[in-house]
Amino acid sequence: MVLPYGLKEENLQFIGKGSQGKVYLLDPQRCVKIYHRKEFLPLELEILLRANYEPQFPKVYEWGDDYMIREFIPGVGLKEYLRHNPLTEELSRQIAELFLAFERLGFNRLDTRMAHVIVTPEGQIKAIDPANAMRKQGSYPRKFLSQLSDLKCKKTFLKHLQGINPMLYERWRYL
Repeated sequence: MVLPYGLKEENLQFIGKGSQGKVYLLDPQRCVKIYHRKEFLPLELEILLRANYEPQFPKVYEWGDDYMIREFIPGVGLKEYLRHNPLTEELSRQIAELFLAFERLGFNRLDTRMAHVIVTPEGQIKAIDPANAMRKQGSYPRKFLSQLSDLKCKKTFLKHLQGINPMLYERWRYL
C-alpha cells in the first residue's frame, strides 16, 4: 500500500475498521480509508462520486489503488444515538431523505445498517459506508426498519413518515 504525501499508517490516528478496511483521521476535515479488500474501493468510489451533490454523503477528495481520502464525518452511529435520544420528527425526515437519495442515485439496495449512518454534532445524518448499495439487491430498508423495531422506534418513525412523506409511508407501513 502506498499512501500519498509520504503518510504512514502507523503515524495516523485510527478511527475504526470494517470488512473493507481501516479508517484513519488525517485532520479535522478529512480521513483516509485504507482498503484491505481492493475490490470495494471502485464500488464505493463510484457511489460517492455519484452522490457528491447529495448532503447525506461524505465528499471524496482523492484516491489511489487501495485508499480513499474523503470528508471526515464526526458524530455517533444512529443506533447508539437512538439509545440515548428520542426519534424526533426532524430526524425521521432526514432518514426518509436519505432513502429517497438512495433511490435518486439508482442504488440497487435501498437499505443500510444503522452503524453506517452517523448523526453529526449538528444533528444531521450522513451515510458513511455505501459500498454494498450497488452490489446487493433490496427494494426497501428491511435491515434499517428491523433495527428501528429493535429500538422500539419503528412505530414513531412510521407515524412521522405518514406526515412527512405519505407515499413512502404507504410503501413501508406493512414491512
